[in-house]
Amino acid sequence: MSMNAMRFMPVLLWTDVLVLVLLLSALTCAVIAWRSETLRESWRKVARSATGVGSAVVLGVFLLIGLADSLHFRPALPGSGEGGKVAYAVDVLSVLDLLAQSLRERRERTYSAPLAAVAFQKEAIERDGVQVREFPRLQFGGAHLADPVADWRGDVVRRV
Repeated sequence: MSMNAMRFMPVLLWTDVLVLVLLLSALTCAVIAWRSETLRESWRKVARSATGVGSAVVLGVFLLIGLADSLHFRPALPGSGEGGKVAYAVDVLSVLDLLAQSLRERRERTYSAPLAAVAFQKEAIERDGVQVREFPRLQFGGAHLADPVADWRGDVVRRV
């Protein structure tokens, strides 16, 4: 497949190189441990313990997230490539960005407190023809709550 036919262009950042070096170092250590009977027996003991397996699961999840965040690319722009040359977006995205795309697209104008339904800063809002300053409702956070003051606590308990 030629680069023109690809719908993305891989991008290698220096942080990605460091993660790949770390991954290769870990694989090298695993091969060395596999070849040594003493080290292999030590790792078998770890694999038989509940703490060892639990730690391995947590570490594995972190490694998968880190690896997904280390695979960067620039997507092809829509409609490009028809004339033979593909144009790519300026933004560099990662695989993790694709997996969390809905979170990336649902941005609020200002930051707010965690699990909030209203903005952090007061804004001028027109209510019944009169301008008042109050904390406006967030566009996405708590949007499903009819009355955020009354429904907030039950919603947070349910989600947590």
